[in-house]
Amino acid sequence: MFLSATTIARNVVQLCYPVERVIRGTIGLVDEFVITVDVLSKDNSVEYIKDLAVNINSELRYEFVKVFEVRWDIKNIVGGSEFAIQTNVSFNFALGKFILYVQLDECLHEKDFEYIKRELEGADSNDVDAFSMVRLYFYEDKDVIRDDWSVPIVRLFRRGTRVSCGDAMNSRGSNKVKELDSFIYHYSRVGVDPSIMSRRVLALDKFFHPAEKLKKEDELKPYDFKARNFDCMHKEGVDVGRKEVSGKFSLFTEEHPKVFEGYGD
Repeated sequence: MFLSATTIARNVVQLCYPVERVIRGTIGLVDEFVITVDVLSKDNSVEYIKDLAVNINSELRYEFVKVFEVRWDIKNIVGGSEFAIQTNVSFNFALGKFILYVQLDECLHEKDFEYIKRELEGADSNDVDAFSMVRLYFYEDKDVIRDDWSVPIVRLFRRGTRVSCGDAMNSRGSNKVKELDSFIYHYSRVGVDPSIMSRRVLALDKFFHPAEKLKKEDELKPYDFKARNFDCMHKEGVDVGRKEVSGKFSLFTEEHPKVFEGYGD
């Protein structure tokens, strides 16, 4: 096993995450796709993901998608650290020499697969443990990139050399990192109804802040796409430092990964 992809899942059905697109988007690049799913999910995420794995594995005629049931600590509200904890759990199930961590609204482009494979194959001779890629953050429209939220992150690394940290957006560990001329395509703010986007933000907030500071689902308004320094769904009057900013945007004129063509159209 050379390269494993891993991800974590919770309430992905009710929040309309493009799970199947993400998994299929790694076929041809990775040798296995490891997905851990929270048994405490409030929807049928466990059954949905297991059925999806059976269907994809049947098509490929080998066990490509591997599903593991885990239990999240829903009381952990320390800086979103539960996401990193669960991400590191997913790493423990991976068998590959290298690990690629993708979130369930992200994808790599198939045009970069051979380039990435060559870089991985040369990692030993080049004394490299990890690779950074800029995450392109699409915002409101698949042809618009929010530049101030598009930053380099390290999600591809030699197993055992790095761990997920913070809220799992990035990793820490070995500093033998090489920058790749390829991207992670991030679709959390496109493709679904803005009311679903607000629910996604609230679901994340529950692992950062106590419930009494957060709005309830029936109080949410559709996501408004105003440029702010960060998203949150707190009650009015709760000061968490969120403010409107002059967001920086650019036009995306290239092709999206095939699995995300038509997403949200």
